[in-house]
Amino acid sequence: MEVDTLEGKRKVSISAGVQPGHRIQLNGEGIPNIDSGRRGSIYYEVVVDIPQNLPARAKNLLKDYADMMGEKL
Repeated sequence: MEVDTLEGKRKVSISAGVQPGHRIQLNGEGIPNIDSGRRGSIYYEVVVDIPQNLPARAKNLLKDYADMMGEKL
């Protein structure tokens, strides 16, 4: 996915299974240090948007997936 940095957009890979709240660090993309000029890190937090209204077909597909994974709903 693309994220905004201080210098524009940059592509970031998000691994499968990353949980909400996980922080991704990009070294050298943050604000420069006033003394050394070296740039710090910038952090992004993974936020998952969960839909509140799903069509019936989507609900059934999710239920089938939960059954396949042995999850109880």
